[in-house]
Amino acid sequence: MDITLINFMQEQLRQTTSDFKRYIYDKLPWEARLVGLMGPRGVGKSTMVLQHLKEQDDEVRGKSIYITADHSYFLTHTLEETPKNLYTLALLPA
Repeated sequence: MDITLINFMQEQLRQTTSDFKRYIYDKLPWEARLVGLMGPRGVGKSTMVLQHLKEQDDEVRGKSIYITADHSYFLTHTLEETPKNLYTLALLPA
């Protein structure tokens, strides 16, 4: 696996601002190992996750990844194989 998803996340973080946060931002269990958000397109789910990641220190960001299933990476890869590939690259902790 190349680092396409990592580069995508880093670019998304560069473009994300914290000027405005959704009312639910402070109510989410950010300390959980996995946070999943469901809802209609365009309501700010991805923005909230990216805002949270951007506010974390380098150590936490280094252990995190933002993945969108809309990314072209998933034309040739599955969601199931992706964590294994990230562990292989040592981008996620064991």
